[in-house]
Amino acid sequence: MEGVDDWTTMNLLSIEIINKYPDRFDPNIVALSQNVYKILTAGDTPTVVKDYYQKLVSEKLSEYQHNACVGNRLTVCVRYDNKEQLNASIEQLDPNTRHPSGANSNDGRIYNLNSYEGNIRPSVFIINELWKHGLVTDELQCIDDKTLVFSLHVGTNYGKTFSAFSTMFYDACGIRKRYSSKTSLEGFPW
Repeated sequence: MEGVDDWTTMNLLSIEIINKYPDRFDPNIVALSQNVYKILTAGDTPTVVKDYYQKLVSEKLSEYQHNACVGNRLTVCVRYDNKEQLNASIEQLDPNTRHPSGANSNDGRIYNLNSYEGNIRPSVFIINELWKHGLVTDELQCIDDKTLVFSLHVGTNYGKTFSAFSTMFYDACGIRKRYSSKTSLEGFPW
């Protein structure tokens, strides 16, 4: 169809996957997806829309699900230089301890993330990617003082999920101070 692009296709196929496996996704995402699914399959929805959706699902869902890993469980292993880096990363994996944690706001929500012009420092990149893509792990294990293994479900976009968990490859020590600083701190190149 004219005007349909890969982004639209990906979103439509994700809706189908979320509705098939709601236990693998955040309940808020499931609720939104279920509403869109109802619209796409409702009796009063134009036939051309319903037919397009069904055709897309029947022809491309299997391939998309295999290639994009949407909803599948992924295990990531990261080896750090020292125990301090490992512990700093663990803190960032939990939204309740991730900086900024929102403890100063009445409802605990994040309203503002720092943004700087020019090159984004790793400290800002770590925080922004984790919050923006809502990384949540469902299993965490320290193999030794330097090795962290965590599992998560891949979101509706593998690229964004990868972008979020790849921030765990950075050194998150002193993240609060580094993130809040408007300039690079002494001892940190970022």
